[in-house]
Amino acid sequence: MINIGFMIGHVDYIPHAKLLIGSIVKNMDTVKSVHIFAMTPRDFPIKIGIYGVTQITFDMPKNMVNIPFADKMFAASKFESLVEAPYLWMDVDGYFFKEPNLISDSEISVNPVDQKNIGDLYEGQLSEFWDILYNYFQLDNIHHSSYPVTTGVSNETIFPYFNVGMVLVQKHRNLFKLVTDSLIVLLENDDIKAIIENSYVHLIFIHQAIFTVAVLKLYKSHHIKPLPYGVNYPMHFNDNFTDPIPYEDIVSIRYDTFFEFHEVPSCWQSIFSEFKDSLKINWYYE
Repeated sequence: MINIGFMIGHVDYIPHAKLLIGSIVKNMDTVKSVHIFAMTPRDFPIKIGIYGVTQITFDMPKNMVNIPFADKMFAASKFESLVEAPYLWMDVDGYFFKEPNLISDSEISVNPVDQKNIGDLYEGQLSEFWDILYNYFQLDNIHHSSYPVTTGVSNETIFPYFNVGMVLVQKHRNLFKLVTDSLIVLLENDDIKAIIENSYVHLIFIHQAIFTVAVLKLYKSHHIKPLPYGVNYPMHFNDNFTDPIPYEDIVSIRYDTFFEFHEVPSCWQSIFSEFKDSLKINWYYE
């Protein structure tokens, strides 16, 4: 049995959720081996009503509703509190084309970020932002606690910085509870406040940075491995790859803004064409 959870943060993401659920049901044995959880914020009237899917509401601090993607972390924390490992936490804008191999000998499987963004190049020093996070989690010996990773799209070597868009956990350590507890504290840190007030991109991705250092705190480096080949392929960056994965090798995608700026590939017409205009990003954090 594996538990799969995702968040529906706004009614505009119901089409995404229905497509994702359909792909799970089609490609995995949902009767015997998969339990699907759709996490929704308590203050929004979102009802999906799909047989076999457990809808659970979650709460978050009122003063954090405008923090980008904080809701996703609180949703994940609630989800992991209800399930046993193994579990898969993922973004709602995902789709499975075939059954993924979710059996791993690692305690956690997660990919590096696609692009460096707010990450730090490995040959340099940690920036003030990351230094604050490492100190908060008491990871003082940087080179002992960290190791280089390579970004999936831009191929840059950076200090660990993981993509929280899909996380496969085999060893339950209350990871997302640590993330949300830390997010609450760190958003009150004066130095962090100054950084995110002056850099919107840091505000957008602070949740993912905190997630990264929480992973480093809870899991040894040799127990952290990437997701299987072809799983959680970032379709919205497909044009940026020098050697993109062949469509026939793709197990699942995270499409993000792909369908807003691209036509549906011919091999996927029967899946996405009907829903294309609904598969858009709604930035509801303002």
